[in-house]
This record gives sequence, structure tokens and C-alpha cells, in this order.
Amino acid sequence: MKPRGLYLCYNRTMADIETFDVYEMAAGTTYPEDKITIYLDGKTAKEFAELDKKTDLLTNADKEEMAELEEELTVLKAILQESKLDIYLRGIPLTQRKAIAQKLDSEFGTLEDNTKPSEDRARRETALYAISSIQKIVNYKGEEASVSDWDADKMDQWLLMLPDYYRTRLVNAIGDLTFKSDYYEKVEISTDF
Repeated sequence: MKPRGLYLCYNRTMADIETFDVYEMAAGTTYPEDKITIYLDGKTAKEFAELDKKTDLLTNADKEEMAELEEELTVLKAILQESKLDIYLRGIPLTQRKAIAQKLDSEFGTLEDNTKPSEDRARRETALYAISSIQKIVNYKGEEASVSDWDADKMDQWLLMLPDYYRTRLVNAIGDLTFKSDYYEKVEISTDF
């Protein structure tokens, strides 16, 4: 009868046992990710949307007009492309979220004894989450920028410069990743793959 606790090593030497680097494995921890594309040229975007809608309304009998509109759309698309930013996001760990909450509590007081307007706290919280979540911003030329060294005031100002639609999409995506990160950290996988 084989001893229970030594079953895996029975008749094997230590050199036969496969090992792995736990530190390296933990360094590969990932969090949910997303990419948001925004366009900063609202005037061209509006023109593009109007022409695109117009092409949808044309019938096959309007082939010449359709060709002209397609050509205009191609020009507008090229112009619009120059204002494109791809924002790469990643959910943030609980420890970082707790650090943000502590920073907000020290600056604004806890939510129970809040003395400053809650709008200030919410804007600061959004800015801090954005700094932590945005991994990089890539423009249409493929050039990358980082916001990791920005302070909350600079991020808040940048967010206010974005068109409302894109600011809302960005903030919602950050919120969604925060929820997914929280779920990821709390989920217990009960299936053995």
C-alpha cells in the first residue's frame, strides 16, 4: 500500500518533478480590457453622418449622385480619421480602487460626513479612475500617449474637453471595467478545466 501523502512522488526523484515560477505566473495576472474610439472633429463627423444618411435614402436610379456622395464621404472620412483617438482601458485592482477611495475620503471626508459638494468628489473620482484605467491613447498616426503621470485636475479638464457623447462612453466603459474587475476578483471558478 502506497502512503497517501507521498503518492505523487512515489518512485520519482526530485529532478522528475515539474516546477513552475509562481512569481512569474502572478506577474501575468490580467484584468478586463476595452478600447474606445473617439473622434474630436465634431463638425466633420456631423457632415459625414448627414451624407451617409443621404446615401441610404438614394435609390439605384441615382447612381451618378451616389458616386458623388461616396467620393465626398471618402474625403470626409480621411479628414475625420485625423481626429481619431483610440483609448485603451484596463480594469483596476481592488487595492488601487481602495487607494482612490482613501484619497477621496482624506480630501473630501467620508461619504457620511461629506462637507464639500458631492459633484466635486464625483468629478475627482472619475478623474482618478480614468488615470488608473487608461493604459494608453493612440492617435491616427499610431503615436502613443500616456496619462499615468497626470494629476486629477488635468484629467478632469481633458475629460471636459471631450464631446459629451464620447466622454459619457469613456466614463461608462471605465465603470463597466471596474464592475468586471470587482467581479473577477470575487468570482470563484467552480469548474475544473
